[in-house]
Amino acid sequence: MAPLYKTLPPVSRQIRLLRAKTTGRVKAVEASCVQECPQFQLETFLLDLLPSYKALSYCWGTEKADQVIHVNGEPFLVNPNLFEFLKLIDADKDDGTGNECVGWIFIDAICINQTNLDERSSQVTLMGDVYKQAEEVIVWLGVQETMVNASTALDPDAWQDCCDIVELHFVTMAAMRVIGTPVQEIASDFLDAHLGIETARALVMPLVRHSFWSRLWIVQEIVLARNLWIWYQGLRISWFTLYECLKYGWKNVIDPLSTVKMVDVSPFRPEQGLRLMPGDYHERFKGWSDALQTFSLLQDKIRSTDLARARKMDLSTASSNFVRRDASVKNDKVYGLLGMTSSVVPVDYQSDANATEIVHRMGIFPLRDQGIVVVEEAILRIETYLATLEPPHSPQDRAHVELLEEHVATLRKRIESQQNADQEARSPMWPDRMQRQHDIRSIAHFLSGHKFIDKLREILPTPALFKILEHDLYKALILGLKSSEDVESNSAYISSNSDFRTWAVKMAKEYPELGRLPEKCLRVPQEEYPVP
Repeated sequence: MAPLYKTLPPVSRQIRLLRAKTTGRVKAVEASCVQECPQFQLETFLLDLLPSYKALSYCWGTEKADQVIHVNGEPFLVNPNLFEFLKLIDADKDDGTGNECVGWIFIDAICINQTNLDERSSQVTLMGDVYKQAEEVIVWLGVQETMVNASTALDPDAWQDCCDIVELHFVTMAAMRVIGTPVQEIASDFLDAHLGIETARALVMPLVRHSFWSRLWIVQEIVLARNLWIWYQGLRISWFTLYECLKYGWKNVIDPLSTVKMVDVSPFRPEQGLRLMPGDYHERFKGWSDALQTFSLLQDKIRSTDLARARKMDLSTASSNFVRRDASVKNDKVYGLLGMTSSVVPVDYQSDANATEIVHRMGIFPLRDQGIVVVEEAILRIETYLATLEPPHSPQDRAHVELLEEHVATLRKRIESQQNADQEARSPMWPDRMQRQHDIRSIAHFLSGHKFIDKLREILPTPALFKILEHDLYKALILGLKSSEDVESNSAYISSNSDFRTWAVKMAKEYPELGRLPEKCLRVPQEEYPVP
């Protein structure tokens, strides 16, 4: 039988995708046990000719890979955490209508030949594109590590129902803001009456206590994602619902090193204050620390997604923002951020260099670590040196001077960028533009969910309320995508799944006065073109 992995030429921009086979399971004897093994298909695709697919974001952990699956007919060992996820997608191959629930998915532990360091190095440079182009990124928190405390224990079905109701409330508020309906009093009354701060904390605390949120690799996977869903045990929760619950549940918490309350969507960075706290702070205030860390990451997603997806973020800014996060491989402190930055850093897993050495070799120094004053002193030294030079005569001398002048200009630009970022972080105001964009994307994210129409019908008590909200969601999308600028910045977040396209066509027929969504927002997934 052919080997599972064929060489992926570094210049070919190819990746592998996995999906559950529909032919059932096979009995296998592996690792001294007999078990039913899920079967999967692994295919190679060109990055520019990918079918609709999802991508998995999860913790590898330290557990031994001793669970057996079958990939292209061959036994393949995975760790228990990943095995639990694979069992889920194997059990849910389709939704009863012949449609695949997950379909093609990228999982690095299987889709990359982890024993081939050259392949790992070349594939890492593609990870930003892989997570950016995915129709959906699934955050898998597993089934065991984070257990719900007895005091906040919830029945799994009740937990999901409560999250769905909260999600519907937040997306309704988003639609009302886009349409132009005052919502502040409605939002506050509903949350206080039907949720409450303690319940909001109980809903999300089991999620934020997970070690997943401290990992560095997940930063670019989350920030670059168009649609992000969190899976834990049987729970499915959208990222913006988690974000809004954190914002509401900790609205009266003041970061000890910040004068800005976590209220509304004030754009301060609580994680920056946390990293300067005494060592025992994180243990004494574990709940606050975990919640603030997750809140900070999701807030970074709102603030930085467009920059990251366009690869316009500076590596020095990215590395200083996420310096506290863990990476199991030392140079991953840099490699794990490359997919959302403009920096070009050669990836080499055979090198012994650590993250600091890599950054310094590239001449990239985080300003928050180095200090703006130090950089200004460096500029002064260079300018003083340039002033002592005679007018350059040779091409080499002119090139030397131009290089130094360009370096000074770059340093000045970085200082200005850092000062602007610091000023924005101190501002208690969330820009209206950012709020509107967040609302539009929250609505689009909700409508990307599996069987979102069924969810609406189950939650809303009457058909009349269902029709009202359905109308408002469609109207908000139409208004939110009215200008070419809005279409350009938000069309990538509109789902390409068939449920959404069918719903959008139906809404256009029922409410012709509202108009139709731009064609760019009704993307049809590409056909599958695996590499032979």
